[in-house]
Amino acid sequence: MLYDFSVIVLTDIDGNEVPDAKLYKTIANIVWKGTQNLDLVDVAMKINRGESVDLGNSDIATIVALVKDPKCGVFAYAIKAFLDYIESVKEAGRE
Repeated sequence: MLYDFSVIVLTDIDGNEVPDAKLYKTIANIVWKGTQNLDLVDVAMKINRGESVDLGNSDIATIVALVKDPKCGVFAYAIKAFLDYIESVKEAGRE
């Protein structure tokens, strides 16, 4: 499936967009630093440039696990936005 992490919008508790939030850069860094899969190194570079990436179930599961890892330091509201985006892409792919 095709994922474009640059479209993820972070909002505060009142639903206001967090200005200049670039969660995709954080995701790219987490993948870059945490993966042991050489293919995901190239994926991290594409994510960092704001490009869409075509990921299979195994790769997206790896990225989700990396982002959800408490050691990565991502706040819960950002993880929720990330997971909501992943789910929306999967749902769109089922239609």
